[in-house]
Amino acid sequence: MINYAVDSEGIATLEWDLPGRSQNVLNDQSMAAFAEAAQKALAAPAVKGIVVASAKADFIAGGDLDMLLKANDAQVLTANLGGWHRLLRALETTGKPVAAALNGNTLGGGLELALACHHRVAADNPKARFGFPEVTLGLLPGAGGTQRAPRLMGIQPALLLLTEGKRIKAAEAQKLGLIHAVVPAGTERDAARAWVLEAAAKNIASGKDGKPGKTLQPWDQKGYRIPGGGVMTPSGMQTFMAGNAMLREKTQGNYPAPKHILSCVFEGMQTDIDTGLKNETRYFVSLVRSPEAKNMIRSLFFFMQEANKLAGRPQDVPTQKYTRIGMLGAGMMGAGIAHAAATAGLDVVLLDATLEAAERGKAYSAKLLAKRVAKSQLAQDGADAVLARIHPTADYADLAGCELVVEAVFEDRTLKAEVTKKTEAVISNDAIFASNTSTLPITGLAEASSRPANFIGLHF
Repeated sequence: MINYAVDSEGIATLEWDLPGRSQNVLNDQSMAAFAEAAQKALAAPAVKGIVVASAKADFIAGGDLDMLLKANDAQVLTANLGGWHRLLRALETTGKPVAAALNGNTLGGGLELALACHHRVAADNPKARFGFPEVTLGLLPGAGGTQRAPRLMGIQPALLLLTEGKRIKAAEAQKLGLIHAVVPAGTERDAARAWVLEAAAKNIASGKDGKPGKTLQPWDQKGYRIPGGGVMTPSGMQTFMAGNAMLREKTQGNYPAPKHILSCVFEGMQTDIDTGLKNETRYFVSLVRSPEAKNMIRSLFFFMQEANKLAGRPQDVPTQKYTRIGMLGAGMMGAGIAHAAATAGLDVVLLDATLEAAERGKAYSAKLLAKRVAKSQLAQDGADAVLARIHPTADYADLAGCELVVEAVFEDRTLKAEVTKKTEAVISNDAIFASNTSTLPITGLAEASSRPANFIGLHF
């Protein structure tokens, strides 16, 4: 789970590699394993410094949401978070230099762990993202993110990341101060190790009475000031006044996570970091037990995963390929669907109340294709082929032979019932009729169909 190794120069590598998972996550087991390895490295006299890395394609994806969904005991949550905070503070304050080698996505609790390291080196990986997405699930960063990010970046830029859940690339993260260096992919461990060796050598050189000096975080050093000014400076006061007003307008008091993040930062930036971490824990425990967070985790993560896997789709249904479809309505939506279908190689019967209206729908495709030809994105013969597949008409008889008909007429139940009956009079019994409605229940619209089993909703 955590691979532990010490090289010949006394640099310990703590490598995250959760078995049976494609990504590393923070859960009770992985956090306990990391704590054991970190404490071993901190206590070993032969270890000069530590590199934290990952054996997987990404660093750490964040907290285990299944664990958080089931978390309800406030005392247990508080105790567990308190232990994690103490471990991260030990990494920061024991004196041994600690660097994080970030090879891929570093999100949520993974980024919070990285921020507790004295130095952060990221791979120049175009797929890698950095950020605190907790707020999108009704939570706040509970492993120090609300305290370390503002102390590194300044209050205003940190609040933007914390309250919006934005994921940024390595170059932007470096510009903001979240990471120190971006190096070619595959060299991040070597770069992190080189920094640790250099920092350890400086500690030895600056030592007194036979004891080495210490590598410390900026906020643990004398004379530290929050970048850009603290809470009570004019800029700080303006940030919080504007932030509160904007959040109130946006959430109407129904979404507690952003407000709690503001409170964590506002209160924490007026205290030492240890007090701020305790305060963050209190707010996090309140949120993770809230119905808002439970519902958001369940629906926006787990249910979305199931939806993306098409878990509700009937099994063992043979694939059916279409070659000719009908499109009822040549307005913006209908013309757009017709264009997409023709571009995909399907013949499209584009029907409207008048032939003139149907031809206007085809003209929309001609306009889009002309732009692509002008930009040398498509050859003229390719554009001509697409247009040749769109057949404008006002005659329902032309729908004969269509395997699928998509309805995109005005959102009026009576009108939709009328076009349904006219269409079913000419298409085959096994053809599919699909309504593109965005407001009317499909079950109700299917009442106008003589074969409701073949009546579906198909929204674009």
